[in-house]
Amino acid sequence: MTNYETLNRETDSNPSQEMFSIVKNSKGKDKIIFNLTEALCFLTTSGFYRLQISNGSEFNYCFIRIKDERIERVATWMIRDFIIEHIKTNIKNPLVLKHFYSKIDCLLSDNKLKRLKVFTEDLNKFEPDVQRTYYNNGQVVITSHDIRPEQPICNIWHSRIISRDFHRIEIIKSIVKEKDNFQWELTEDGRKCEFLQYIINTSNNYFTHDNPRKTTNEENTEWLHHIVNKITTIGFLLTDWNYLSDRQVVVAKNHPIKGIEPLRSGAGKSVLGYAISNIKNQLFVYTPCLKRYHYKTIQSDVTKSTRNIFIDSVRPKSDLNKILNWNTCPTSVNSNNQKRHIISVEKLSKIMISTNYDIINSEKGPKKTSYCIHGIFIMV
Repeated sequence: MTNYETLNRETDSNPSQEMFSIVKNSKGKDKIIFNLTEALCFLTTSGFYRLQISNGSEFNYCFIRIKDERIERVATWMIRDFIIEHIKTNIKNPLVLKHFYSKIDCLLSDNKLKRLKVFTEDLNKFEPDVQRTYYNNGQVVITSHDIRPEQPICNIWHSRIISRDFHRIEIIKSIVKEKDNFQWELTEDGRKCEFLQYIINTSNNYFTHDNPRKTTNEENTEWLHHIVNKITTIGFLLTDWNYLSDRQVVVAKNHPIKGIEPLRSGAGKSVLGYAISNIKNQLFVYTPCLKRYHYKTIQSDVTKSTRNIFIDSVRPKSDLNKILNWNTCPTSVNSNNQKRHIISVEKLSKIMISTNYDIINSEKGPKKTSYCIHGIFIMV
């Protein structure tokens, strides 16, 4: 039987030393003994976890790292590289370095990393009356009563953090509904806001930019209806909470100006989708014609962190029943070719579709729109 004598560690406070020991074998030569339990504890202390991504009977996991309250998915090779970099920085013994460099794939194989601690916190826990949006300088808590910026961030997907600081600028002082009409008041900054001007311009159904005319009071009233409709629709797309009894799909569709041929492009539909992508983690799908393989593409690209799906330039007579069904039923996806898992209805992404044509419901014929706005119909 071989007798081993454990050597003293270089530094008791160095966590790297807990992952291995140097021992003497029967021939008096140094040998490295790897401690998997301590290595996994060190990884957990450094923010590495497994995260369950399946709700079915067969559990599936991905690996994540939490650093500075921000969560990112990591591959197993990134975990092994983290250990190598840590050993290289803190250990000067060439025998230890050689051991880890040559055997790290075996010491921390994918199967062994499956013993990492499971992170159990729900990362997509949304609230019905509160919207939380995240920026570099903290989270912004939005309710119907106020907006509270610069609140601390706690364990949020890094992809959900907008990579700029938040500075609140008041654009609209008030919007008031009087009977069936709206009245609004803009601030001075609002009159200079380019995006608000985009909303105003694309809500014009009465004249083209090269042939302006004076609008009537009735037209101005309807114009403001379209503006408010756009604002509330954008607000809907930016919120995470889903009311199960009120699941809607937003469809942006060209609207002709009276006496003018219908516009087929350049009406601003894709601009709206792009604007949403600057705030929400968006899956963008450009599809001249939605066919079977496009559905598979969407299913493979959707993840739990996806908060918006924008399907751009849908061709005429496309049957979108399957996507509309995703909006009302739990969605089965297989992200990154992993095992298929289920995303529940209350955590589904908001869906926006842009098209120049009618959307066909194969069971009921063409689906009618409930609101029209210049260049854009909002279908719900």
